[in-house]
Amino acid sequence: MESVNQRLLDSIIVVRDDLMDSIREECGLTGSSKITSLALNKRTVSKEKLCGWIESMCTILNSNAVPLLKSTVAKADRCEVLESEKIKDQTSIIQLQSELIKKKKVPTATLR
Repeated sequence: MESVNQRLLDSIIVVRDDLMDSIREECGLTGSSKITSLALNKRTVSKEKLCGWIESMCTILNSNAVPLLKSTVAKADRCEVLESEKIKDQTSIIQLQSELIKKKKVPTATLR
């Protein structure tokens, strides 16, 4: 079963790809890396088109990408805390095991 975050990411990618395809087609570009201010600043690209693209990108960022990134950061922060706690717990276990081994090495005659 796909997670909510995965579905959100998939939808962001689809919308982004559609938008990038539109920009590349309008500007006659072959790749996304070619989308530059120089490429966008052509007489053939109308102000209305540019405004539409900017509005679409802002919507993608504000409505989808930013909430997804916030969720990801929160989960990554929680993972760091859990990893730190795990390391502390493992260190305690190793220390206790070491103490147990030392106690087992004490001759049984001294325990009587």
